[in-house]
Amino acid sequence: MPITFNNIDNEDHWFGYDWNIEDKDMLARHLARVALGQYRHVAKILAATQAADVIPFASAYEGARSLLISKQAEPWHRDGWVFQVISWIAAHLSSTGELIAPPHMQHADKGFDGLHLHIDKTTGKVCKAMLCEDKATTNSRNKVQSQVWPEFASFEAGLRDHELVSRVTSLLETRPDVDPDDAVVGVLWDDARSYRVAVTIGDEHNSEEGLKRLFRGYNDNVDGNVERRRAETLYVKDLRVWMNCVVDKALTVLDELEGADV
Repeated sequence: MPITFNNIDNEDHWFGYDWNIEDKDMLARHLARVALGQYRHVAKILAATQAADVIPFASAYEGARSLLISKQAEPWHRDGWVFQVISWIAAHLSSTGELIAPPHMQHADKGFDGLHLHIDKTTGKVCKAMLCEDKATTNSRNKVQSQVWPEFASFEAGLRDHELVSRVTSLLETRPDVDPDDAVVGVLWDDARSYRVAVTIGDEHNSEEGLKRLFRGYNDNVDGNVERRRAETLYVKDLRVWMNCVVDKALTVLDELEGADV
């Protein structure tokens, strides 16, 4: 397992997990496969189901490398995408029975970063929709306060229900056993909608008190039961150096896969 989890919480304010990267090589292999567009293959591996090896199209390697190689002046776009994939992997490992939207396949994609749906087996309706925001940053508190809380508040106010319904419908269309038009009705209920913020942290917030400072204001923007407010963290000492290390490993995996296909 590339990622393990430690429980974190602040009583009735928020709850979630701190991620530990246990196997950076395995993480990089999954990252390389997702960059190639093989997220379904990775999802099967994460679910511990049989996953036959998939041979990528020769033309896929160039696009995969473009996702992994950052522009010198804007490394945060590449790092943001990598972190979204890590968050997607973490979601598969820490969740059971949820329908999880595939990761974006471009840097700086608009809209919320992830979507998890829980479908009631009896009624076939969506009983829970979790909206996710992922931030790879060296200024965690500022990013959460200035970007994440306003995003969540706009959904709570119903200002982006059209966007939510569209994304939920698209994801439900991957399930032939579910009628999207019927199932999507429930996501507009306040108690069916929840949120998940995942953010990189440094020494400043790598403690119980530091996490309380980091996620202060969560319940001011998302009220109700604590189950509606999920918070996740990844501690890295030097974000850019750490990201470069993981990406270099993923690029090596791409080289190996491409060489094996020749």
